[in-house]
Amino acid sequence: MHANFTNPLPAGDGELFDLTKLKADGFDYYRLVPKQSFNGTYIVYIYGGGSMSENITPEHWSFLVKLATDTGCGLFVPYYPLAPTFYCRDVFQMLQRMYIDATRSYDVDRVILMGDSSGAGLALSLSILAWKNGLRKPEQMILLSPLLDTEFFDRNIEKEILYNMDRETNYFYSFELKEYLNTYWVKDYVARTEYT
Repeated sequence: MHANFTNPLPAGDGELFDLTKLKADGFDYYRLVPKQSFNGTYIVYIYGGGSMSENITPEHWSFLVKLATDTGCGLFVPYYPLAPTFYCRDVFQMLQRMYIDATRSYDVDRVILMGDSSGAGLALSLSILAWKNGLRKPEQMILLSPLLDTEFFDRNIEKEILYNMDRETNYFYSFELKEYLNTYWVKDYVARTEYT
């Protein structure tokens, strides 16, 4: 482990894994590998938070420890740049660099791209960019409740969300959120739907 390294794993789990803090484009990412039963598959897990909340939560780390333990997979977990300081271009520069480094620097049998919420949308975009840029393609994708189309390009989806918001409380949408995402996340990437 590096100097000044703060272990993000839940208490008691540190001895079960090799954990390495790495850098891509100046941002941290972690490599987490079970010390026993590692099967050669890596999951690139991109956590959600609307592309603007603080970095990964302790609940995410608890989930990731269980995921690695139950599957025998290693994980790469990026702490990607967040809005409003950064926007989607910065995030994809970092994610592509991390993905290239991770899949070329380690003995990786299989790659799975996985994420939740906005992280699932980023995982989908990263797979499209891997395909377009001739990078290694993931063998599998697992997208948990993906946030897609942050520009609300498809007006029918926006109308459906607005219609259902009156009937249910599990929708996270507002015109303010749409404006925030367009101002601080999309910026000059308007209509570049592989990113937004």
